[in-house]
Amino acid sequence: MIGGGKISNLGDEERVWKEIEGELDAGPSETLPEPAVPVDVSEVSSEEGKVQIVGEVVELDEKELFLDDGTGSIRVLFEDSSMVKDLDRGSAARVFGSSPSLGEGFGLRAEIIQPLDGLDLDLYREVREETKKLENDLKDGGR
Repeated sequence: MIGGGKISNLGDEERVWKEIEGELDAGPSETLPEPAVPVDVSEVSSEEGKVQIVGEVVELDEKELFLDDGTGSIRVLFEDSSMVKDLDRGSAARVFGSSPSLGEGFGLRAEIIQPLDGLDLDLYREVREETKKLENDLKDGGR
């Protein structure tokens, strides 16, 4: 007895909660997309999967651009010119994409091209290098 009354659906509630617990234990019903891993141009390979690269647009055409992140330059292909409508040569940008072999070497097939107006690329590179050093130190047990 709770509050002077009787819960008549206790069995039903318990069954519903067990169903919910079972669904939660089974995990998500759909596969989540693969995350884009931040990499330098010098680290890109055709086996990389989805990546993200931050750099300066050094060339820009209607179907491709070249992005330079200080470690190298990479060709980025895109199908929709509206993806680059806010970019010019010299703009900072982040490209999310996959890295298939493009016949003439590696490149990216862009899924998202994000303008990064106002980003200090030199400072970004410096922070990224320090972050890599810290991650490597942590992997090595702080040695």
